[in-house]
Amino acid sequence: MPDPYIEKLLILQDRDTRYNSIINQINSIPADIENFQLKIQKEKEALQAAKNSFKEIEVRRKELDIEIGANEEKLVKYKTQQMQVKKNEEYQALQHEIDKLTEIISDIEDKEIALLIEVDEKKEELSKKENDSIQLIKDLEQSIEKLHSHHEEFKSDLASAKEAVQKAETETDDKFLKIYHFVKKQIKKTPYIVPIDDQRCGGCFLRVSNEVEIDSKKIGEIHRCDSCGRIVFHN
Repeated sequence: MPDPYIEKLLILQDRDTRYNSIINQINSIPADIENFQLKIQKEKEALQAAKNSFKEIEVRRKELDIEIGANEEKLVKYKTQQMQVKKNEEYQALQHEIDKLTEIISDIEDKEIALLIEVDEKKEELSKKENDSIQLIKDLEQSIEKLHSHHEEFKSDLASAKEAVQKAETETDDKFLKIYHFVKKQIKKTPYIVPIDDQRCGGCFLRVSNEVEIDSKKIGEIHRCDSCGRIVFHN
């Protein structure tokens, strides 16, 4: 077991780690919320695009209806004229136009039938897309609400975590505490205090010098890794 001074530092490190973890969680919330909001916006845009695509199909179908109606009017007109002509050449010319229009109408009707089938398929797809989108947006909005709730919880936890850090600092020897804070500024991320195992630093995993290996076993003293600068100790 490490000496009592090191144990105090390990407790402080544990409190610091919890405090920093809460801060990181709080700091990550705005980005997480923005990410969920972006997903909601993209989902709404995708749903609107699907609706617009479906409307375009319906517009094309209506245009085909209008086109069929216009050609049928012409067809009636030509047939009426055909009944009134007396010359065979005029009759044949009108018959040629009637045949052309009949073929055109038939082609348009084939397109309309294919489009009607597509409308039914797209309508079913759109219905499923709407249901899926509504559920996804609802889930994302609930996630945002949870993040807002967590933010308040984390703020409360942060206050108690800060108190725990301050308490641990008051219970730590000043000499050790100053070195700890110095190492903390240099290393930036935990762990700041690590055990030596098989003459290797538990932080950078590099071999420590024989001097550090021997001195780190002394009670009431503090020693640092030759490579990374972390505080090291022997269990």
